[in-house]
Parts: sequence; C-alpha cells; structure tokens
Amino acid sequence: MDFIRNQYRDRGYQEVMSPNVFNMDLWMQSGHAKHHKEDIFVLKIDKHEFGLKPMNCPGHCLIFKHKVQSYRGHCFLAWINTY
Repeated sequence: MDFIRNQYRDRGYQEVMSPNVFNMDLWMQSGHAKHHKEDIFVLKIDKHEFGLKPMNCPGHCLIFKHKVQSYRGHCFLAWINTY
C-alpha cells in the first residue's frame, strides 16, 4: 500500500478517503440515480434510502465543489482509498 501511495504522490495526486454509503439524495442530485439506480445496492434505514457506491463520482462532486474552481483547475488529481 505504501508503494502505490508514494507513486500517486510522486505524480501529484492527492489521496481522498470517502464513505462507501451515500444518502440517495446525493445520488439523485448528481444524476446517477436516474441512470444507474438499478445498479446501486439500496439500503432502507429509518424511512431513508442509502446507496452502496458502485462508483466514486458523487463523492468526488462534493470534494470538487468544496472550493471555487477555475477552468484551469479542471485537472483535479485524486485517487480513492476506501477501507
């Protein structure tokens, strides 16, 4: 694991740790539920739906949205590390 982390850092990537389950509201907001809900394992907990992520996109949308971006910043480098 240290080897791959060092390789990513040497190439300018920033490690991102994200949850494995997101509220379905996020999947709806990102548009992924509209196109991929049949591929998302959905959990119902206390009248709320949560989706086990088959992809990283919605979480990265939140990370990318965290600060103001310019068109020059679209080469955002991150790798996912989920435990």
